[in-house]
Amino acid sequence: MRWYSFGCCFTGFMIIIVLGIISIPVVIVVERFYGVRDLGYLLEDVRFSALNLTSSSNSTQLNGEIDFTVRISNPSLGTGIYFKRISMETSYNGIILGDCFIPPFYLGHKTRLTQQLNLTTNVVLDAMQAASLRSAIAGNAIRLYVDVVVELKCKFGSEKCTTVSTSDTCNNVEVSPPSSPGGSHLLNKCSMKLGITDLYNNSND
Repeated sequence: MRWYSFGCCFTGFMIIIVLGIISIPVVIVVERFYGVRDLGYLLEDVRFSALNLTSSSNSTQLNGEIDFTVRISNPSLGTGIYFKRISMETSYNGIILGDCFIPPFYLGHKTRLTQQLNLTTNVVLDAMQAASLRSAIAGNAIRLYVDVVVELKCKFGSEKCTTVSTSDTCNNVEVSPPSSPGGSHLLNKCSMKLGITDLYNNSND
């Protein structure tokens, strides 16, 4: 009787182990097919189409135009993304130059999209800020900080998740000025991973 009980327990234990091993690939496939954890956001190019400094007795006026080329990718095999809002705030040496936005759009699974953005800036610099920017221009490398904030919701099949927000920062975006020998262009591409959580809480937002 004891051997019979032991045999039943052992058999049941082995069945649990086998089912666990079999379920691992299933979980991996489902997670890979539906799960979205990191969306790709790449700054492919950043360039100053205009950059002017005008000095007065107490301050310096910065007027400029910055053009961005960004590539957004959805690596999921089965989940589409509704982008409700993408905003980019750009700053230099603690000075906020301005914001630009990408209108709402839908990005299907295994899809990439390239977008063009333009930022017009008109800010006043103090003496130290102006000196720093002039030094960067002379060195043909202006270091910008770009903060990206994204509001989105996912779609898998007929289900939609609640709206979530995610963000990331490129803190070393070096751009040559228009006066540099090769003109203005991005000196180092910046790739961001927009991590997303709570995508599976269905909502009618």
